[in-house]
This record gives sequence, structure tokens and C-alpha cells, in this order.
Amino acid sequence: MTTIVQTTDTWGIDLYAGDTLIVVAGVSVSGGVWGDGGDMTVFVDGSVSGQEGIFDTVFDYGNDVYVGASGSVVGTSDNGILMFGGSDTVVNQGTISGANDAVYLVNTGDDSITNSGLISGHNQGIDLDDGGNTVINSGTIEGGCGILYAVQVGAPDVIDNSGTIESTFAGGPAIAQFDSGELDIVNSGNIDGYIQFGNGTNSYDGAQGSVTGTVFAGTGHNTFTGGAGAETFDLSKGTDTVAGGGGNDIFLLGANLNSAQSIDGGAGNDTVQLDGDYSAGLVFTPTMMVNVETLQLIAGHSYNLTTDDASVAAGQTLTVDGSALGAGDALTFNGAAETNGNFLIDAGAGDNTLTGGAGNDGFYFAASFAATDTVNGGGGDNQIGLDGDYSAGLTLGPSTITNIQVIACLPGFDYNLTTNDGNVAAGATLTIWAANLTSSNTLTFNGAAETDGNFIVYGGSGNDVLTGGHGNDTLYGDGGADTMTGGAGNDVFAYMQVADSTSTSYDTITDFDATADKFQFSHAITGINAAIAVGALDSGANFDTELAAAVGAAALGAHHAVLFTPNSGTLAGDTFLVVDANGSAGYQAGQDYVIDITGATHLASLTTADFVT
Repeated sequence: MTTIVQTTDTWGIDLYAGDTLIVVAGVSVSGGVWGDGGDMTVFVDGSVSGQEGIFDTVFDYGNDVYVGASGSVVGTSDNGILMFGGSDTVVNQGTISGANDAVYLVNTGDDSITNSGLISGHNQGIDLDDGGNTVINSGTIEGGCGILYAVQVGAPDVIDNSGTIESTFAGGPAIAQFDSGELDIVNSGNIDGYIQFGNGTNSYDGAQGSVTGTVFAGTGHNTFTGGAGAETFDLSKGTDTVAGGGGNDIFLLGANLNSAQSIDGGAGNDTVQLDGDYSAGLVFTPTMMVNVETLQLIAGHSYNLTTDDASVAAGQTLTVDGSALGAGDALTFNGAAETNGNFLIDAGAGDNTLTGGAGNDGFYFAASFAATDTVNGGGGDNQIGLDGDYSAGLTLGPSTITNIQVIACLPGFDYNLTTNDGNVAAGATLTIWAANLTSSNTLTFNGAAETDGNFIVYGGSGNDVLTGGHGNDTLYGDGGADTMTGGAGNDVFAYMQVADSTSTSYDTITDFDATADKFQFSHAITGINAAIAVGALDSGANFDTELAAAVGAAALGAHHAVLFTPNSGTLAGDTFLVVDANGSAGYQAGQDYVIDITGATHLASLTTADFVT
């Protein structure tokens, strides 16, 4: 029987098996529609409202509801549409809403919902049971949970979304699935809220869409594809194949990263986060993790990780962020298989055993670098960055560092470092970089144990103490009143500007040997004036005045150097090298170099050849 409602009805309407109801535009049915049977069809271009808007009271199949663009179905205290049975169809172009769920289809599944309008429930927008259900959405589906699959068995469920599916609760679920059924989602629209998959074999293809909440995988096998935006995937339970797509994606693995996982970060700056015990060791496979820029390690666990050559693409850099690890959290990282990528490893406060690959790797320590740590840079040009207070002194062991080319001492702290002979390979050079230290910080460096390697040491603006080894070292005191000892070998004491050593902030070089060592200035020294052995020189306020009197224009030519050994004053008997830098004969404070070289040897043979640029 077909019933056409053309006037307002406040009592509601009862339907039976095979009936058809048409509610025309402009007409309201305020008592709801109650069905008792299967194969019923309802067309709503007006409005239907009631405790349950449309309610099928028996477990029969094949009921269809069509809501036109001007139509609405409202459940004032419960569900907008509630139907038992299965193989039901809901097509909505208008509005379906419910104080509980907007659409609740119970039991045997195989239902179809097509929405281009608004489906809005307080608890769930759509609540589906069993399997084989299809939701096609180009409109809006919303609720505390947008779509809920409470009990799922049988055939796979499918969602094809080109519209919006959202949770009306802050941080709530847009889509939630329970049990072990299969759910396949294709999203070319927007999903606002998190997606919770169950424990079956599930898929999510969001290559053309976006999701603002986390995509949670269950314990089954999941295949996920992200879109162009930033997305978060929780993969801490199942076996997953994930392609992040574009955007800065985050992959949460917990303790679940293993050889069965396949993670491709895609474009953007992507992060894999581990939060579990990996102390037994994890060896990466070629497909386990690719196109990922950051591997983040959460505190409270120890990690033993060995990457594959494919883990880092050619020319790219993987940052291993272990900065949060505490004193009891050990980090063992082995990147030796890497042939064409780079690592930046941010170590924690525990014991660290770190091995780089063939690229240019960086190893960053805050204030926690210790002799018990082991850092092997591998091939390439490798650096260690220190960023903390090392004023108490750090003496490296023979295996603390190998294949490291630079140790950078970052500003804001004092550093006191002593190397071991094993730290620099025969014929190799280790650079100590502290040039950015301000005058309030100092570098004390002692490389005296080195027998066959070389150092280049850059001091900062403070009063540094720099000691080379047995090789051919280059020492830059930079600003401040520095003390430098080259040690054996052919050493160079380098100066870049007059402020590095002038007036009362002059440097002291303890072991200059004119037959082996050199001075380096930014300008050429064109002559050596006759040594001066008469004159007074006192430390303190009179230093510059007395030095200018002893080393006048007749004693020091333009761009010349001269040796001055005062015979009176508090500095009597000390030997100073005075070098003209400003091109004006004689010493001028703050414009010419002054260096204390007391203890120097073979000065009688000092020539312009001992000065290089």
C-alpha cells in the first residue's frame, strides 16, 4: 500500500511489510513513522519527527528511506532512524538527526547509506552492526562518534568519503571500529577526529583527503595511505604497510617496530617514534623504514638499533633523537651499512655506543658526553657537538671517539677537554671548534697525549688554554689572553685580527721554536727589526705607554716584527713579539700585535719565513 501524506500529522504513521510512505514537501509528521515488516519504503521531502523519527520494530529486511533535499527526519529523544534486520538503504539529501544516534542500523548488516546532506547524532552520526555495510558520503556526518561499528562480522565494511565525517567532541572519534571485521576507507574529503580501526585486515586510502586526528591501527594487518597534509598513524599493535604521502607525518610505533612493518614517510619531514624496550636489538630491513627524517626515541627504555643502507636516501639525513633518554637508558646505534646518506644523532644521558656510516654524520651531546661513551664516525667528515658545562674536565678514553673530524663546543659554557692518543688516527686531523664562545666562557684543551695525529684548535673570546700534541698543530687563540703550547711537531700559531692579542690582553705562547713553528697573520710580514733588550715594561696600567716608548717608530717598521725583552719592570726578562698590523711604524695599542713568547727557542734564526698568511 502507498500512503501519501499531504497534511500535517501529529499522531505518527504505522507501516507494514511492503508499504510505501511519501511525506511531501511542507508537511510535518510529528509522531514519527513506525514500521512492522520488511520491504518498506519511505520518501521524506517534508519532515518526520518523534521519539524515534523512523523506527522499524521487527527484524525484517530490505527497508529503504529516502530523504530529499528539503526533507528532515528527527529523533527528538532517541534515534533519527532505527531499523533492525539488514539489507536496508538510507539515502539522505536533507537532514537526519537524533538525540541518541542519527542513523542506527542493527544486526545482520549489508546496509547501504548514501549521504549528501547532514547526518547528525548526539552520540553517533551512524551506528552500524555486523558487516557488509557501505557508507558513501559527500555531505556531513557528525556525532560524538561520526560512524561507529560496534559489532562487526561477515563481509567487509566500506566507507567512501568525499565530504566531512567528524566528531562533535573535542579530540573524539570520527570513525570507530571494534572486533575483528574488515573496514576499508577511501577518503577524498575531510575526517575531523581520530580513526580507530579494529583487529581485522583494514585499509585506509586518504591520498586525496585529510584527517585531523590520529589513525589508530588494530592488531591485524593494516594498509594505510596518507594524503598531502600532516597525519599521525598509531602503529603500535598490528602489522602495517603505511605510505605517509605528503606533509609532516608522525608514525607511533611504541615497542612494535619489527621486520614485518613497512613504513614509507613520503614527502615532508616525517617522524617515526619508538617507545619501548629495544635493548635486544633491532636490525632494519630495506623496507622497514624509508623516507623518514626523524627517528624519535622516548625515555624510559634502552635502544639497540641497526639501520639498513635503504633507511636513508642518497644525500638525505636521518635525525636520531635520543635527547630525552635518561641516565639509565642506553643507546646503541649502528649506521655502518649506510653508503650515501647522513645521520644526525642526538644522544641522551645514558651510555651511548654510536656508529655512523659513509656520509657526513653529526653526534650531539648536551652536558652528558662521557669517556665511557663510544662514537665512531665511520667514513665522511663527522662532527661531535657539545652543549653543556664541561668545566670539571672530560678526559677521553682510547675508544671514546674514532673517525671524528670536528668537536664543536657550543656557546654558553666552559669546556675542559683532554684527548687520548687513540682519538686521532695517524696522519689525521681533529678540529676543536670553540670560536663562538664569548668572553665569559673558556676553552681548556689538552692534546699532549697525541703522538701521530694533528689538531686545529679554535679558541673563543675568553682566556683559553690550548695545548697541542706531537703532530703539526694549528692553534687559534682568538680573543682574550690565551695561553698556547704547540708541543712537538711543526706548529702554527694563527691570528685573524689584532684584537686576538694586543695591549694587556696579549697571548702567551710557551714553546715557540723558530726552526719548526710558524706565526700566521692576515697580512705579510716584510721585515724583522733588530731585537730590543733595553727598556721598562710593567703589567697593568702602564703597559701600553711603556711598550710604545720602547718600541717606537725607529724600532718597528711598517709591517715588520721585532723581539723585545725588557730589562726592568715587573715583566723584565720576558720576551715579547711585537708585530705591526696597521702599517704605521712603532707600536700603537689596540692596533698592533703583542705576544709573550718567553721560553721560545732558536730566536736568533727568526726570519720573515717564520711568518705566513
